[in-house]
Amino acid sequence: LTNQIATSLNKEHSGKIFHAPSHQLLIDRENILIKEKNQEVDKVYLINENDEESEAPVKLKLSKQPFNTSINLKKDSSLAYFDFDKLTFPLKIRKWRRGDRFVPFGMTGSKLVSDYLIDVKLSRFEKEKIFVITSAEKIIWLIGHRSSDYFKITPETKQIFSIRLD
Repeated sequence: LTNQIATSLNKEHSGKIFHAPSHQLLIDRENILIKEKNQEVDKVYLINENDEESEAPVKLKLSKQPFNTSINLKKDSSLAYFDFDKLTFPLKIRKWRRGDRFVPFGMTGSKLVSDYLIDVKLSRFEKEKIFVITSAEKIIWLIGHRSSDYFKITPETKQIFSIRLD
């Protein structure tokens, strides 16, 4: 295994993963990353309409408030705002999956989540930590990254549902 790792230390093998019983080693663009293997099976966590927070798998603060044009919506990757009436509860939190698509805020067409994560240059291990929130199976937010244009606030919005990553 040591010889295989040594021969993989060049740009052509970026993204290669080596497995040991308890850990994984990733040859990334400029680094060698080692992490403990995740023994947890993909789980789905629910957010109900009146929840004020979610602890698992990430800590989120949730709130609902009436919308008016004087509200200052902060631009921050740890905050996401949605038109409450476009959401179907319970919302679900899960890890992103191969083939997942969403409409990134500001775009009209959909994009594969995997392509988005490549565009923002996350390592393979970082990609494994990304969770999404869905409403009726549609992705509304790549937590900590980008929300969906489909659920955005418009002049017709009556209530805002905000989610903050703590």
